[in-house]
Amino acid sequence: FKIVNCSTTGSGAAVHVRARSGINEQWGLTIRNCIIEDNFAVGGGGGISVVSSLNEVTGQVNIINCTFRRNGAPHELEWSGPGGIYVHRCFGCGVGSVNIMNCNIKENRAPGMTVTSGSTVSLTNTNVCGNYGYYGAPVEEQIQGTWIDLGGNFVDMYCTPPALGACCYMYS
Repeated sequence: FKIVNCSTTGSGAAVHVRARSGINEQWGLTIRNCIIEDNFAVGGGGGISVVSSLNEVTGQVNIINCTFRRNGAPHELEWSGPGGIYVHRCFGCGVGSVNIMNCNIKENRAPGMTVTSGSTVSLTNTNVCGNYGYYGAPVEEQIQGTWIDLGGNFVDMYCTPPALGACCYMYS
């Protein structure tokens, strides 16, 4: 399944992927050249939520050349849940992976991305920066959880204005 050249603004979670069908099932999704902004969900990620919840379900999500901006999800009665991207694989569930390439994940309610234990997420040439906490302050933890760095990534509390090109740089 593919989502290509899309834009979504101001709805619930823009994309919610839930692998929960038959045993030994394989699935895949590619999201390419999309702008996902100003979305707020009541759980999961405001921009995209990828959840695996049954044994033996395997799949792969590829997110390529996309921007996730100003998304959020509440957590414990505050807007501090996963903002841009949420990836969850339940304990003992099937194997799946999320590959994020050439993307910008910025200005989301912090963290910009949440990866729960057991999930596999890899980033290549991706900027994760400028995601902020409940009161608008930048947070150090731009990505919550473990992820695989395949090179060319920039993860920082601060981003440059979009007019300057690159997403992020570090203030001293």
